[in-house]
Amino acid sequence: MRIGANANDIAYVANAITGLNLIARSLPLVMGDEVLSTDHEYGALDRTWQFICRKRGAHYKRMRVSLPITTTKRVIDEIWSGVTP
Repeated sequence: MRIGANANDIAYVANAITGLNLIARSLPLVMGDEVLSTDHEYGALDRTWQFICRKRGAHYKRMRVSLPITTTKRVIDEIWSGVTP
């Protein structure tokens, strides 16, 4: 199977949450930045975002996504309502 990536650009990790933690911790977040997520975020990653944001002075927002999901537009609107300048 081809994934279209250079072999030197691929990193193998133990599991998905480890990979997501590596990515989250590598982001250059600073005071005043915001991380926007949903109330459907995986618990371990939710705690990772809280930790990173607290440590760097960024703000973590968990937007509510109503269930049942009936339209893509509604989900996008609910999440996007948390975006600030």
